[in-house]
Amino acid sequence: MKQVVVEKASICFVLFLFIQAIASAQVITGTVTDEQNQPIEFANIVLLSPPDSSFVQGTISHENGSFQLSVPHQDTYILKVSSVGYQTICKNTQAGETISLTLPTDAVMLGETTIIAKRPDYQIKDGSLITHIENSILGKAGTGNDVLKHIPGIQEKDGVFTIFGKGTAAIYINGREMRDVSELDRLNSAEIRQVEVITNPGARYGAEVKAVIRIKTIKREGEGIGIDVRSTWGKSENTRLNEQLNVNYRHNNLDVFGTFQYVHNEFLLTRHISQNVYVDTLWQQKNAMKEYTQENNYRGEIGMNYQINDNQSLGIRYSLATAPNNKVWYKAESDIRANGNYYDYLLSNSYSSTEKKPAHQINAYYAATFGKLSVDFNADALWSKVNTINEIREISREQESRTVNSTNRINNKLYAGKVIFGYPMAGGNLSFGSEYTSTRRNDVFINPQEILPTTDSYIKEDRTGVFAEYNRFIRFAYLNVGLRYEHVSSERSYDNFFPNLSLATQIGKFQTQLSYTTKTKRPYYHQLSSNMSYMNRFTYMSGNPALKPETIHDLTLSGSYHWLQFMISYQREKDAILYITEQHEKNPAITIITHRNFHRIDNFSTFVTAAPTIGCWHPQLTVGIQKQWAKVEHNGEILSMNKPLFIGTFNNGIRLPHDWTLGLDMTFQSKGDFQNIYLYQNVFMMNAAITKSFFNDRLSLHLQGIDLTHGRRDGNRIFNKQMSMDVDNISDSREIRLTARYKFNASKSKYKGKGAAGEELKRL
Repeated sequence: MKQVVVEKASICFVLFLFIQAIASAQVITGTVTDEQNQPIEFANIVLLSPPDSSFVQGTISHENGSFQLSVPHQDTYILKVSSVGYQTICKNTQAGETISLTLPTDAVMLGETTIIAKRPDYQIKDGSLITHIENSILGKAGTGNDVLKHIPGIQEKDGVFTIFGKGTAAIYINGREMRDVSELDRLNSAEIRQVEVITNPGARYGAEVKAVIRIKTIKREGEGIGIDVRSTWGKSENTRLNEQLNVNYRHNNLDVFGTFQYVHNEFLLTRHISQNVYVDTLWQQKNAMKEYTQENNYRGEIGMNYQINDNQSLGIRYSLATAPNNKVWYKAESDIRANGNYYDYLLSNSYSSTEKKPAHQINAYYAATFGKLSVDFNADALWSKVNTINEIREISREQESRTVNSTNRINNKLYAGKVIFGYPMAGGNLSFGSEYTSTRRNDVFINPQEILPTTDSYIKEDRTGVFAEYNRFIRFAYLNVGLRYEHVSSERSYDNFFPNLSLATQIGKFQTQLSYTTKTKRPYYHQLSSNMSYMNRFTYMSGNPALKPETIHDLTLSGSYHWLQFMISYQREKDAILYITEQHEKNPAITIITHRNFHRIDNFSTFVTAAPTIGCWHPQLTVGIQKQWAKVEHNGEILSMNKPLFIGTFNNGIRLPHDWTLGLDMTFQSKGDFQNIYLYQNVFMMNAAITKSFFNDRLSLHLQGIDLTHGRRDGNRIFNKQMSMDVDNISDSREIRLTARYKFNASKSKYKGKGAAGEELKRL
């Protein structure tokens, strides 16, 4: 029965396409470019009736500057084309005509001085909050990492970028999903044209994608060999190094590129953990821990891109990443009490060695345009193995001392394919496609002492998705509507529909957008593992194979006016995945740290950003509030976890003569509630930077002082049914960092592969 319904729906969809194609047989097509012959994206295209200039039809230009309008009759019309920062032009046209339009820069002549109108730093277009980076002070920020930290609504912690009130964002660089956070570090800020933040992404993105960051770089012409060398030295309590070489060769339609990167990191973490377990006996545990981590990561990448003709291109990209011997040492002292009386004292010394064997990843793509139909196909494959050996020597004053050895072997395989079709229809654009992902993960845990069970978990998951999305400019607004269907087959099967709808409009210089979307959040594979790891004899960590995906309903209003931006968002999370503790079934004195689904959490978030330009001073002030509504059972009581979090950032950039740039950034986060966690410490951080360019920007030096106040400290109180746990973390985050970068004929790669398995890769 289900198959019959799907077949009928497919037939109806095909008939719909056919009818619309007939209806739109009378069209006006064209392209919009600037004076440098670069395509202008999101230009407003309006068709007017000559007698009274009444509105007939409207659309926007696509990424390549192209547009298409359907017209009802074989009449003469007025075509009006406008874009912020350019002069508006009008032209008479008729059905069937193909037009090439060049928009002049909006300039005002004052005597012998020409003042060129700069595009606004911020604007809303096509459902995106856009920040223009080119020729701004952020172009001197250093790396792509540094740029994103200064974009309104984006937050960063430990290399993970989140959108205010939305969660972790999927990041795209020139349409290709970023595979590794190191890609941001390899990207020079001077290469970035603009950054787009999508707070409610449409159906073409996976159902797990709650927010998107799209980075578009400056298109550079040129052939021959391009070389980009970068070296970064950082000093905190430890030393960190980042060495990078980018090579690119371009000739005619062939583009060959390669990257090598070596990263050496050392981290020191001091942690204090206090646990109260409320069972027949009140167990209290205080732990003082010091952890030292040493990492050596190697990454190489090679690929090619070939432009078959103006309408077709293909390419392949191969990357190899390895970390042969990452090490972690920690020492912990644990004081154990039962009903307030001394019970035991533990001294633990641990050594862990992780071997990340060469991980192979291949992406191949094919992009083409056949008449009005565009095709974008991507395929991904990944193979990786990780082996971890751990030894804990635990000395007890009152009980038998023990040594706990364990081995953990993880083997991942992933295959994915994704195809997207685009077709202009009824003055707008229809995108539709399908994707498939197959993931296999084998996780073997061995403990010779048999204190913890030996496990061999095998996870098999296949996911199929189909989607359709339609957008067009209507009389007063830009409309985007889409629907995505996903079928997930694993130990349990899921079938879900994910709709999205957004409406954007502009009144004068005020731009606003209202959007609704449904998303999901699937558990990471390590959260689904049945493995159990040993912390000490009173504390274990475990996965939960019974975890279900979250379902998230999101309603968001965003807006922009001159140098102001704002966002208001409301979310409802069903089956939220929470970090919890529970007691061992056979011994309640033992605490197991794991994850469970929580019925529902409601969230409200809002922020406003002001970013004026005052002479050479470029300040940016952001203030925001995050508030949730959640109730947690704890020690026989119901706790309301509703205390809001206040967040503020104040970024300052000063552009000085002779290619000097200064920066001073401050960040504040108040106490408040997040899920079942109370954040009981205020956090205040301050960063400073100075940048100097030489030899026409070929050589740049970037000196940073990071977390000068040493305020990056976590204070978390976790509430669960029979336990509360306080966790204080102090890291060696205060650091001096110096980066030197030299570019020689640094032409950019034309690689257009977008990837097919971005979200699935993050779960491994």
